[in-house]
Amino acid sequence: SLSMARVCFLAACLCGLVELSSSFLASKLHVSGRKRGLQRSGGEFRCKLPSSEFDPDDILNRMKGSLQKSSQKAAFSDMAPSKYQQQQFEAFKANNMGFWNALWQTYNAMGDVEQQSNVAINVYEDMDSNRVNIDHLVTIKQIQSDCETCHDSMETRTMPVARLEEGNLRRHVIVGSGHVNGPNVLRSGSMSTELCLRHGDGRMRITVQHAPVWKKDSEQAGVPDGLKIFRVIVARECLRDGAPTPDNEASSPPQKGNPTFWRGVSPFKWHAVWKGRSNTWGQVNGVNEWAIESLEEGDAWHGRPRGDNDNTWTLRLPGGVLLQVPQLILPGEVECLRVAWLPEDDILKRIEARVVAMQKSEELDNESVVIEPPRLLFLRVDDLERVGNLPEIPILMTEEEWLQNSKREA
Repeated sequence: SLSMARVCFLAACLCGLVELSSSFLASKLHVSGRKRGLQRSGGEFRCKLPSSEFDPDDILNRMKGSLQKSSQKAAFSDMAPSKYQQQQFEAFKANNMGFWNALWQTYNAMGDVEQQSNVAINVYEDMDSNRVNIDHLVTIKQIQSDCETCHDSMETRTMPVARLEEGNLRRHVIVGSGHVNGPNVLRSGSMSTELCLRHGDGRMRITVQHAPVWKKDSEQAGVPDGLKIFRVIVARECLRDGAPTPDNEASSPPQKGNPTFWRGVSPFKWHAVWKGRSNTWGQVNGVNEWAIESLEEGDAWHGRPRGDNDNTWTLRLPGGVLLQVPQLILPGEVECLRVAWLPEDDILKRIEARVVAMQKSEELDNESVVIEPPRLLFLRVDDLERVGNLPEIPILMTEEEWLQNSKREA
């Protein structure tokens, strides 16, 4: 079984290498020259740093890069949906349909929480037009009463976010229990990539945003020298009566088979023998499924919280959430974004997306540069179950001792 697991792992890696080495199926975009800053204008992209201000409208626009028109729409408008497109549409509905109550938290580049919002997301199918509508219900004003005979009041706003249909899912790619939306270029010039994992009645949706940056002492105009992480939005969402806040989960604990978003997770939980399946997507080979008998040490990146290189920006959150993304994305370099999630103690879900951005192609005579838009090259989603402990690993402290020490320190 171990040799078979290695064969499957090598096959998955070979599939990923084939996808990464393929040509980029992207239409080129014009980026204006040296003296302008990067934002969409008249079909061009100009360099401009995003604003640090934040409001409810801003979080919605940044959370869903799919608000922008996708180049895929024109490509699919004149053709009947293929079998692959039908499968993608059905997979999107299976993973995302429902009325989701959500708690969104926004982190800055230092890992500090800047914003927290309770949001409701309604993902429903319009049977007349055979499309899926996504609406956000945002709480604009909330008043809590301080007497027994009074009632709380709340003012909400419904905002249409996306209208998806068979053959036009925009930048969504769905495999297994997860999906990626993006990477998208926002109007501010920043790049937004959404990674999502589903388990039971809950899902973890994380949006990573990179902003244009320039080298020190440079002109700081024109095409940026890279994209640096500046914002991460963590969305805990569930199909329950209320948002998955710590208080709501304490008063009504989730049943087995559903995630507990705010439980403490011992670091020992990550290190185990995991078995399950892996689903991959690539621009050449499409969607494939692989059996995993056990993870090789090099593939168990969820057990290395600091990542595999110095360019990794990491964030560990309650409920068994680990984020590993590039701190700086250089032009034309393939970078990897990863999310690992332990929705339950014996369940591990992982998503890994490889992207490329700012591929410079050629400089034009009018001081413009033709570059390709950011692209998703390869996607992998793992659905794994714990089947045992790792053999022959020295233990300095048992899990029970660690939990007792944590309680004493608390």
